[in-house]
Amino acid sequence: MEGLEEKETLAVLDLSYNNLGTRRLVDLVPKTLFVARLCELLPKLILLQHFDLSCNGFTQEESMKIAKALENNHTLHGFHFNGNWGYMDEQMFLVVTKDSEKSFGKELLIDQIDSVKCK
Repeated sequence: MEGLEEKETLAVLDLSYNNLGTRRLVDLVPKTLFVARLCELLPKLILLQHFDLSCNGFTQEESMKIAKALENNHTLHGFHFNGNWGYMDEQMFLVVTKDSEKSFGKELLIDQIDSVKCK
């Protein structure tokens, strides 16, 4: 995360399938710190257009923190969150409820971000 702090012009960030949530229980890094640092960083990435956090095993609590950090973001055109606790509603907001665990296990092969064309 340290390198991203200097990348305020970052437009595409794909962190999918990186086992970043605590639900996966493979502790190679202190995962509770990851979500906190991510939530601090998101408001600074004002040019971020596409963001993929799919299939990282984020828990309900972690997903709620991520949803809160994204509440005031108006630059994202694509946000991917399959395979974590929560789901995207029809207005592309991350919704996290006690029932939204239904999205766990839907770790299907999905199209990852290929490129972004900026005008």
